[in-house]
Amino acid sequence: MHCHGAAQPIGIGTAPLIRAQHGAALVVVLGWVGLLLPLVSWLYLQAYTDQVLAQNLRRELDAFYVAEAGLHYALAAIQSCASAACATRGPDGISGTADDGSLLRSPHEWMPFGTEGRAFLVRLATVDATTVRIRSNGRGWGGGSAEVEALVRWQGDGSVHVYWNQALDS
Repeated sequence: MHCHGAAQPIGIGTAPLIRAQHGAALVVVLGWVGLLLPLVSWLYLQAYTDQVLAQNLRRELDAFYVAEAGLHYALAAIQSCASAACATRGPDGISGTADDGSLLRSPHEWMPFGTEGRAFLVRLATVDATTVRIRSNGRGWGGGSAEVEALVRWQGDGSVHVYWNQALDS
């Protein structure tokens, strides 16, 4: 007995429906992949770009702070000098020798600073009879590099003024 609207067992009378939908799931899946692939690719590219920018910023900042540490090191090294000539004599304290303008025995020697290859190179140069320019190069994490400068001026009253690179013309 067959009642109208009664449930039929699974598998009976469904063969034509399956044949009609053959490949429809593949089309739906490919449509979703086509929609999501550009979005996922864009998100990956954004994340990669952000990572590269963050690493570059870290390299630059690290090198800047190492260079600034070199500048402070130089200021501490010349704080007892009463003139520009004294400041540029080098570690041997004698004018006219190979170490003039340097804080180390060799004028091209980098001073290690911390870990991961950090170092600074400081050079002092006489600008005039009362002024010295200090230039510090910093080498930081990941091969980053930076340079900072300051002018140190000895006044007639014995005071010393330091002008940082932010106030100098480029």
